[in-house]
Amino acid sequence: MRVASLWLLVFLFPSMIIAQEIPIQVVDSGGQQLHTLQSLVQRGTYYFDVEDLFLLFDPQGGQRYIPLTKRLTLRLRDKRFDLSVTRKQGKVDGQPFRLAHAPLLVDEAGPDNRPIIRVPVDFITDVVGPALDYVIDFNPNAQRLQVREAQVSVPFQATNPEMVSLALILDPGHGGQDAGARGTTGIVEKDVTLAVARQASAFAESIGLPVYLTRTEDKTVSSLARAQAAIWNRGGLLISIHCNRSFLPNESGVRIFINNPEGNLAFGNTPGESNTSEESMPIQEVSQAQFLVHSKQVAEALKQQLQESLDVPVADIVELPLQSLMQVMMPAILLEVGFLSNPLDQTRLTDPSQLEALTQVLVNTVQQFLD
Repeated sequence: MRVASLWLLVFLFPSMIIAQEIPIQVVDSGGQQLHTLQSLVQRGTYYFDVEDLFLLFDPQGGQRYIPLTKRLTLRLRDKRFDLSVTRKQGKVDGQPFRLAHAPLLVDEAGPDNRPIIRVPVDFITDVVGPALDYVIDFNPNAQRLQVREAQVSVPFQATNPEMVSLALILDPGHGGQDAGARGTTGIVEKDVTLAVARQASAFAESIGLPVYLTRTEDKTVSSLARAQAAIWNRGGLLISIHCNRSFLPNESGVRIFINNPEGNLAFGNTPGESNTSEESMPIQEVSQAQFLVHSKQVAEALKQQLQESLDVPVADIVELPLQSLMQVMMPAILLEVGFLSNPLDQTRLTDPSQLEALTQVLVNTVQQFLD
């Protein structure tokens, strides 16, 4: 009865859920301790005081909170962050982002009559970090937050600003500890996607097409950071590159997916098919739907060119909600370049000449949508 009563109280009064304070060590790229922050853990989510952001990134930064609208504005260096304690959505210099959890208003009139507001850890790792050119990794098991300078990616430039074209954003899936699918010969998805992206990028540059890679090395990059990088580098079209894997060894070829919130909630139509791309799992809320028509045009053109130019099977285009494209505010498709469970596809994706043919068809096809 006591347990049942406790659950009833939690259900009726969710604010009574116990929050725990846990110290988090902040270290630099070499593991040297910089600070110790007191995090607040509630329902498994770590929250940090807004004042911690000024301690870490900008002692001269500031905040403004409007109680009536519950809106919070932060200034860190030259960036403006707009948030709300009741919403997961926000903006960085006018560019939208979405958090897994909304900020917490702990006290509207704290010390010196300033509000005490805590932000979820993904605001620090996925929003503040990329905006200020830092890579921030949070390890809750080690109770550690590592902050290191990112390799600053310089956006493309044109001699005549009025003639700047939108960039092709190549998004090699997975990376770092997220290896993705594995092939029977030992190759892993994260390496294949990066190889495809690098090859396509080199060809795009050779024909004068502006291009940007969301990752250029084997490292973990969040979906939000990828989407923000695409926006900040004037992306006009994003190609998310992945591989597939199936329990059926004969499954092969290319698959093209479009982000559509009204689409099917299953991959393909083949019984027993297994897609192991974690970021490709469906969700229900998608903010990229307004670009659906343009994304369809890109997908249809790419399917036609792949079928005509390469001796590779291309399945029907699939439309469904995609988590990896949820915050991509531009036309986008997810391209699975082959099955790592199929010997022929493994050979094709590791053969330099066939890889070159694939990437040239890809770039030549999408170029018309960026001119």
